Amino acid sequence: MEAPRHWRLLSKGYKKLKSTNLASSQHQITTVDDKIQHQHNKDNKNHQISSTWMKLYVKIAAVSNKRKTIVVEARGYHIVHEIKSKILVAEGIRQDEYSLFHGGISLEDYRTLESLGIKTESTLHLIFHPTTSLPIIVRTPNGKLLSFQVQVLYTVCNLKTIVESFIGCPVDECKMVYAGKELEDCKSLAFYEIEENSNLELQPCWIQVLVKTWSSKTITLHVMRSNTIKEVKEKLFCKVGMPICRQKIVFCGRILNDQNRNLSSYNVQKDSTLHMLLKH
Repeated sequence: MEAPRHWRLLSKGYKKLKSTNLASSQHQITTVDDKIQHQHNKDNKNHQISSTWMKLYVKIAAVSNKRKTIVVEARGYHIVHEIKSKILVAEGIRQDEYSLFHGGISLEDYRTLESLGIKTESTLHLIFHPTTSLPIIVRTPNGKLLSFQVQVLYTVCNLKTIVESFIGCPVDECKMVYAGKELEDCKSLAFYEIEENSNLELQPCWIQVLVKTWSSKTITLHVMRSNTIKEVKEKLFCKVGMPICRQKIVFCGRILNDQNRNLSSYNVQKDSTLHMLLKH
């Protein structure tokens, strides 16, 4: 006996739906399997890459006696702390004394070389942390030796200010010299590789001033702005033979007091004109 027509239609639709779902399920299984296999291949490839030995160059900064480049071998899965351990063994430099830089970025100890994008033949820069203090010796213009504790990142200008605060005389126009070389005010002590117990010299910068005497004669003097008025009078005594007690120095209508005052305190500059009068 033949089944009713509507049963035949339902049976045909069910078979079609079952066939479609099975094909879709097979497609999904294939797609997921492909992804798993692709990821597995990728992981294997990454593991092979990170397991390969790399040659790294570590350039040691010139703030220490150790100024050279060393070679360190490592794998991509090694962390930065392990690289520092290799440096400790090779050079005896403790991990807490420095930071490693690559591409301008400070490398965190827990990161792997692979995660930082560091490849073989890369150069890492070893930068020492600033020391808390650095003992140095400074010779002042009058020949006195002074000892200071300074930071290596202080600028030359900072050092001049420290010296000025100690001796009480302006030194902004003096030049700081180290190993025969004049140091620029804006550069740091570390830039010039200044180390413990280095000897620096603060040399005077001479300026020329004009002195008009009571007889309208003009005299040229080479002085420092830190020279006291008494020292200027001594120079004039050597030039014209006039005793210091009889000299009166005037600048911009003002009598210059020789009681431990210097030219700088009166704002005497290069090519200024002083007037020398006689006391009665």
